[in-house]
Amino acid sequence: MKEYRKHLASVGVPGNQAYHYMAWVRQYAEFCDDRSLDYWAEESLMSYLAENARLNEAWKMTQSEDAVRQYIYWRKGKREEFYEVLLEKLSEVLRGEKKSLKTVELYSVWVSKFLKWSGKEQEWGFDDLEIYIKKLVSADQVALATQNQAVAALKYFFEKVLGIRLDSQIGKLRAKSKIRLPAIMSREEISEIFGCLDGVERLLARMLYGCGLRPGELYKLCVGDLDLEQDFLRIVDDSGKVKREVFLPKVLHKELDQHLKLVKEFFEMDKKLGLGDSWRNYYLFPAKNLTKTKGLSRLERQSFSERILRRKFNQALDSLGLKGVYKLASFRASFAVHYLEDGGDVRTLQKVLGNHKVLNTIVYQQLAKFNCAKVKSPLDNL
Repeated sequence: MKEYRKHLASVGVPGNQAYHYMAWVRQYAEFCDDRSLDYWAEESLMSYLAENARLNEAWKMTQSEDAVRQYIYWRKGKREEFYEVLLEKLSEVLRGEKKSLKTVELYSVWVSKFLKWSGKEQEWGFDDLEIYIKKLVSADQVALATQNQAVAALKYFFEKVLGIRLDSQIGKLRAKSKIRLPAIMSREEISEIFGCLDGVERLLARMLYGCGLRPGELYKLCVGDLDLEQDFLRIVDDSGKVKREVFLPKVLHKELDQHLKLVKEFFEMDKKLGLGDSWRNYYLFPAKNLTKTKGLSRLERQSFSERILRRKFNQALDSLGLKGVYKLASFRASFAVHYLEDGGDVRTLQKVLGNHKVLNTIVYQQLAKFNCAKVKSPLDNL
């Protein structure tokens, strides 16, 4: 209580009254302990003052309230200082392990929230962590990813800063990701959607489904990525490295031949304007209009806009009474399911889709309908 006495002197409480202030604080602590009340809650102080009002004079009531409030104010300040020391230590440990600035900031936020919620200065344990995470889930209704962020940050704090080894049950506090099954279009619906589209938008949609592409991969395709003789497409990353090859349906040859003639016209026009690169590096699906480069005055030809295709696609869905049911990504998911239904295998599908984890491909098996007529016995191939 010596430190509290110094605080009282700093706020002008005379030395002869400081003894009484400390006595009131001890009495308040005993009052809360006897009734299992929270020392720091306003309700606890009000209950204490109400009890005192029956036994003491008005001036004593005023003094006792001031004594407790001064103590709470002082202790909260000391506690905040202690929390700041812990947070600084957390940052030092994270930086020492060369964690990113984003991780340092994220972990510090979660630890700060936890410390303020707990109101404690020692004796933290797994029970505190469990109650806090349950509060995030039930009361705050945080997302699964947010829950796991909090668990990771606090686990690190407990073990690396406080030196507290957590119970092996820490795993049960992590949220389990719910697998969301994608919406799958029937073959009839896909045919109807194609029928509602024309021009380049129809070709784009047919390639999304026919090759199992992501929309972002489709727009980045260059002329050189297309091999009509070998019937495949190369999917490359931003550095030009080939990520994978996918098969190209033969039924698209005629449409692609016609489309390449139009693309060649764009290429020749851009060449006269001094724009673009080689024919092989020219966008397979270029934008119809030239645009100004951001921050510069020169023009350039960008790739076809996904926004345009999405608008046409949504209009087609609306006309078929399917508004909001499917997305452009549904073409890729439908390709995967129909491929499996036609007798394709998961491993090959994984390579075609470019999924790093086979689990991301197996999900389509849950949606595929087994068709015995499409699968041959090995005996038939002898």
